[in-house]
Amino acid sequence: MKRILILSLLLAGVVACPSVVSAASKKADKAASESGKSSAKVKSVPFKGAVKSVDKVAKTVTIAGKDHDRQFQVTSDTRITKGGKPAILDDIAEGDNVTGAYKDIDGKMNLVSITVKSETKKVEPKEQTGKK
Repeated sequence: MKRILILSLLLAGVVACPSVVSAASKKADKAASESGKSSAKVKSVPFKGAVKSVDKVAKTVTIAGKDHDRQFQVTSDTRITKGGKPAILDDIAEGDNVTGAYKDIDGKMNLVSITVKSETKKVEPKEQTGKK
C-alpha cells in the first residue's frame, strides 16, 4: 500500500514538473517581449552588392539589387571595416562594393557587419556616335 502511494506521488510530481517549467518559460518570453528583446535568436543573413546611397542622418545604407534595392539600418552594434581596418559610416561611399550580414528584426534589416571590398569609380555614360 505504501509503495502504491509513493509511486503515485512520484508520478504526480513528474507530470506536474513540465507545466512548472512551461510556466517559467512563458514568463521569460513575456518579460523579453516587454523589454523589446526577442527570446528566440535571429539568424544573420549574408549579402553583397554595390552601394547605391548612404544616408548619414538616418544611418542607412542602400544596396542596389537586380529586382529591388535593399535599405539596411546601421546600429550602434554594426561592425564596419574598410581595407581590413575598422571604419565608420562616413567611410562608405556610393559605388563601393560591399559584403556583410544583417538581421531582420521587426521588419528592419539591421546591419550586423559591412565590409567595403573595393571602391568603384562612377562611370559616366558614353556618348553614342550616330554612324549610319
